[in-house]
Amino acid sequence: MSTERIIGAVGLAIDKINRSRQIDRKLGKSLESVLLGPGGNLDSLALVSLIIGVEEKIEEEFEITVTITDDLVMSGELSPFRTVGSLVEHIAGLIE
Repeated sequence: MSTERIIGAVGLAIDKINRSRQIDRKLGKSLESVLLGPGGNLDSLALVSLIIGVEEKIEEEFEITVTITDDLVMSGELSPFRTVGSLVEHIAGLIE
């Protein structure tokens, strides 16, 4: 398992979302980039698109199927969708 490969997969999913967004609504790809919550640019539709895109890219890159969200993840205070870095850490934990 390579964190760099996960970062790349998340970045590709973000690129796909950004293609259809205005420049001031584009998502950052640095690990500190805020996705969801105060300072984030994800609305509910973009969140669903990100989840689907990341799951597809992880499957392509690692040849495994992962589900990065469930009821527990979505109801938690510390959502893995806060930042790119928290999402990468969450995915790394799922893959291990």
